[in-house]
Amino acid sequence: MISHAYDEAAEKGDFHSKIELCKQEEILWDTARIEAHSPEKHDFNSCRPLDRSDLSRQGCVEIYTLGFAVIKNMPLSELNNFLSSIGPIPYTEGGHFYTVKSKPAANDIADTGHALPPYTDYESYMYASHLLQFLYFKATNEDSTLVDGFRVAQDFQKHHPDYFQILVETPAQFQQFYTEWKYYHRLDYFQILVETPAQFQQFYTEWKYYHRRSRRIIELDIKGEVSGVYFGNSHACNWDIPFDKMEKFYEAYSQFFRYLKSPEYQYHFRSEAEDCLMIQNFQVLHGRTAFDANSGSRHLEVSYVAWNYFTGREIFRQFQHLYLNENY
Repeated sequence: MISHAYDEAAEKGDFHSKIELCKQEEILWDTARIEAHSPEKHDFNSCRPLDRSDLSRQGCVEIYTLGFAVIKNMPLSELNNFLSSIGPIPYTEGGHFYTVKSKPAANDIADTGHALPPYTDYESYMYASHLLQFLYFKATNEDSTLVDGFRVAQDFQKHHPDYFQILVETPAQFQQFYTEWKYYHRLDYFQILVETPAQFQQFYTEWKYYHRRSRRIIELDIKGEVSGVYFGNSHACNWDIPFDKMEKFYEAYSQFFRYLKSPEYQYHFRSEAEDCLMIQNFQVLHGRTAFDANSGSRHLEVSYVAWNYFTGREIFRQFQHLYLNENY
C-alpha cells in the first residue's frame, strides 16, 4: 500500500515519483559538462524494428537527461515511420516535413551559409508549446550548435538578478518576415517571462495566414520550476517599450543574448548524412556555425512530434503491468 501512497512520505519508487522520474534525472549542462561526457550517436540499425519508438530502452536516455539525442545511419525512407511510431506528425506550412537547402541569393537566413545563433522554433504557434524537433541531415557541411536554455536561464538569474527581473517584467515585440509564404505571425512577448504572457509575430508572403499568440518565454510548471525557454533574436522588431525603460531593457536583453552566444554554453559537433538530431524544442536551443554555401550540398528535413507523445510512451511502458495482462 505504501508504494501507492499520495503523501510526501511515499517511497521514492512510488507511482507519482516514477512519473516525475524524467524531470528528476535532468542534467543542466554547459560546454565543460557536455564535452567531459560527450553523448554518443546511437545506431539506428541496432534498434529492434518493432521497438524503435522506445528510445530510452535503446539507450537514447540523453533526450530525457540532456534535452537532445542523435541517431545515426537512419535511412530517409525510415524517417516518416520512425516519427509516426512516436506520435502524430503535425502539418506545418511546409507539410509534415519541411525541407531546408542552401540556395543562391536566398532571403531566408536558414537557406544561406551564415551562422545561426541559438534559437527555438515556432514560438507563435499554438501547437508548438512542447515539441520534440527532428532535424534529419541528408547532406551537410556545417557544425551544429546546441545550448541548454534551462542552464543559461539558471545562471543568468543567479549572476544578473536585476537584469533577469527586467526581462521578466518588460514586454517586447518580435516578428519574422518571409517572402516565399503568405503568413503573418505576431507575438509581443516578455523576453524572459515568468508571470505575464506576450506576443510573437511572423510574416509570410506566399500563404495567406496571420498567426498571433501570447506566451511566456520562460514558462514555469505548477511547482514553480522552469518548464520551457523560448528565444529567437532574428525575430526581434521595433520594441514598444517606454523611453525611460528602453536603455535598461536593452542592457538586460543584450546580456542574456551574450550568455546564449557564449562559448561557455555552446556545444558544437559535426552532423553527418543520415543523422537524426532530436531536440526538446522547449529546452535546448539550436543553431549552426557559418559555412561556405558553395562548398557542398546541404539538405535537412525538419519535422516535429508533441513531447507528450514521447513521454507517454515511456510512462506506458513503466505502468502497463498495472492495466494489462502478461501476454499483451
